[in-house]
Amino acid sequence: MGYHEVCLNEFQQRRKWLHEVQPELFKLWVKETRHKAGANAGTLACQLRPPGNGNHLSLPCSLLQEANEIGTFLASPALNDYPVTFIRLFIFLLDEFTERLRQVAEKECLGLPLGKQPRGISIWANNWAKHRTQILLQHHPCIMFLDRMLMTGTECKQRTEAEGMQDQCGETHPCRVFDQDSLGSLSDGSFDPKEAVAVMVVPPLKDLLVEAIEYFKKFVSLARADRTKLERLESERFQYGCFNSPRSAQAGRGRSTPSRMQATNAVARAQIAAPADAAQQSDAATK
Repeated sequence: MGYHEVCLNEFQQRRKWLHEVQPELFKLWVKETRHKAGANAGTLACQLRPPGNGNHLSLPCSLLQEANEIGTFLASPALNDYPVTFIRLFIFLLDEFTERLRQVAEKECLGLPLGKQPRGISIWANNWAKHRTQILLQHHPCIMFLDRMLMTGTECKQRTEAEGMQDQCGETHPCRVFDQDSLGSLSDGSFDPKEAVAVMVVPPLKDLLVEAIEYFKKFVSLARADRTKLERLESERFQYGCFNSPRSAQAGRGRSTPSRMQATNAVARAQIAAPADAAQQSDAATK
């Protein structure tokens, strides 16, 4: 299923727009959350860890990995020349991340009043990126990116529907623009592709990222308000020191207290080693 990127004539010269926008998205994500490849201490997810509690909590560790993956994706230039593919994957990640936050918040053991997923992310994920509301509408549609055109969605919609779309033969066809609001209210059968050319108008990507950031911050704030709920999600299966910064790990500072499982395993190893040590000492005395 192909997409034909189009732009109003006077803005067609900005063809490398994603090369400029993507680094800005990465800087914003890191600035607000501190999450990127390999990040740990000081991140937004790590704020869920109670101070002075050496026990390992599953929730901050899981969110750390998920949020770091978003930072890793935003830092990679691999899809700079493929904006449609980039945006679909971008929306996938934001949708999965915010949906997991919502599900965890609704768990009986937490009961956080986080609310629904961010509206923009939900609409673009469920009606375009992940699920197709109407498959015929999205058969070779035209697509416009507001980040490229540097104009408001309202202006873009009005001008596109007024001017129509011209094909290779010079014939002008009527257009129907699907922006975030109209896409969210679209139902199967409400659009006939024979009547007009479908034009998808993608909002500024910063708007979607900000939605995810604010939702993430809200979740952390609510969860920190009652840390006893987080302690119910304690896990004893983890990599030792996964929350330590590289500097503190090298200096031997800030290490978490070994879990009960680690202590039990250490005792077991000592008990297994004791008979062997005794046997070696006996052999030496006999000789």
